This record gives sequence, structure tokens and C-alpha cells, in this order.
Amino acid sequence: MLSCANVATAMARFPLNFRLLVLCLAACTIPQARAACTNMTCSQCTETECSRTSGCRDDSAKDYDARSCLACGDGCSPVEGETMLVLDPEQGCSTQANVIAALLLGAFGGIFAGVLPCCMLCNRTRSNRLKHMLSAPPGEVKRTQAVLKRKFITTSGENSSACLFDVEFQALRQDGKLYIVSGSMTVMSLVYDMYQEGAQVEVAYVYNQESEFVIVEDAKCLINTGLPKVLVCALCTFAMIGIACGLGSIAATGCFLSILSLAFVVGLVSAWGHFLCVKVQRCLAKTSVTVSPAAAGQVYGAQ
Repeated sequence: MLSCANVATAMARFPLNFRLLVLCLAACTIPQARAACTNMTCSQCTETECSRTSGCRDDSAKDYDARSCLACGDGCSPVEGETMLVLDPEQGCSTQANVIAALLLGAFGGIFAGVLPCCMLCNRTRSNRLKHMLSAPPGEVKRTQAVLKRKFITTSGENSSACLFDVEFQALRQDGKLYIVSGSMTVMSLVYDMYQEGAQVEVAYVYNQESEFVIVEDAKCLINTGLPKVLVCALCTFAMIGIACGLGSIAATGCFLSILSLAFVVGLVSAWGHFLCVKVQRCLAKTSVTVSPAAAGQVYGAQ
């Protein structure tokens, strides 16, 4: 068996000059360990390593040469025509690529996670507004009887439908003038079955802003109706996916900024649901309402 001891014993039999010559030849022929490819040793990188290492850039025009892999620090710009985003968790938030990826992943996760609180806050704000419409003093909200002109159902898709009432009523303003208000309102299916065309329907409208009105019976039903359980389950699933995306980006980038981005977007989406969601719904509802002065001597409900 060939061992280091046997080789040393055999080499001792030869002259010193011969032994030095053998050692020199061995040093030149035995492959040496190559240094790891980093942004400090770009000249030691292979072509693949050079294109993937942050802080190194391949400037070769055609055939790759290790000397064409240059160190460019954090100021590296991608090769023209290519987009390169290299993530290095060990460097954390110290590299631009990690920061950009962390912010984008956190924002993406925040959109998913923010849908649940947005819908819940929007539903709560709507319920509070309906309660105010039903309990506000006569100086703010007035009630009157409206005529149900038409009732119909609209469908969009195979499983989506909406019940609507076309109503018309007279509203008295502070100056004593009467105005005719007519418009379409979406109602629950239970309320839809309660009334027939031509029936009297009680409505509550904001004093001097008659385009904002609700059907009293429908408002009572909506106050006690929450989000469907199927929808809540779906929103919870989206929220978990969003949170997992935000937390998982820390492992991919090593940068904690994804958590800040996630929290910011969740707060932004939640604020929209609390402050703007119902206002947008009210603005859209007004588009189907017309208000016109009543003609002199016009009788309510006359054709």
C-alpha cells in the first residue's frame, strides 16, 4: 500500500536536487483550491458565478474571461437588455436588491392581508350609518311614504343576482318647497317579497339632501346582517397568505422592511374600508336618483 511514509522513505534515497525538482513539478501540476466567488474576488468567478454574484459584473463582449468579471460594488448596473435581481439573505437590508424585494413582497402580502379588515370595517361603518338613519331626530332625517313603481331582478353571471325597487316620493325642504325624488335601490330578497308594485313603502331621507335615502324595512334587515360565512372564510385565507408572504420574505431577503411594508399597506387598505368604502357606495347610489321640483298643485303619486 502506498502511503505518505513509504513515499518519504523512497524520496530520501534520491539526491537533494532531484527531490526539489519533484516538489516544484508537483506544485505546478496539482490543482489549487479556488477562492470563493464574492464581490471582493470577482476575478476568481466563473461565468455563471459572475452573473449571479452581487457586486460583480461580466463585461466580456463575446467569450468569457475571468479578467472581464469586474467588481463594481453596490453601484452595479445590469447588463443592457437584461434585468438582474440577486437576493442575498446574509447581507440583509444593506443591498438594494434585498430592500426592493422586501418592500414589494411586503406590499403584496399587505394587499391580501388587508382585504379582511377592510371588508369588516366597511360593513360596520354601513351598519352604523343605517342605525343613524333610523334613529336620527326629525331635524336631520325625515320619513315619508314612497310609491313602489317597479320591482325587478337583475342578473350578472350564472350565480349573481340583485333585487331592486324603483320608488318615488315627495320630500319637503327647509324652505317649504316640495321635490319629487325617484330612483332605484337595491334591497334584500326578503324585503323584495314583502311588497308588490304600487304599494306604499316607508323611506327615510336626509333633510335637504333627499338623494340620500334608505328603505326603512330594508335598512332594519341590513343592520342585523353580517358578512356571509363563506366570504369570511375566503377572506381569512387571503389574510393568512398575505401574512405568510410578508414573513417569508424575511427568509428570502434577510431584510425586516417587508414587515413595515406589510403593516403600512394593511393600515392603508383598512383605512379605506373605514372612511371611504361607504362614501363611495353612497356616491354610486346617487347616480340612479333624480330630484326635481314638484309642479304647482301636483298630487303625490299622480301619474
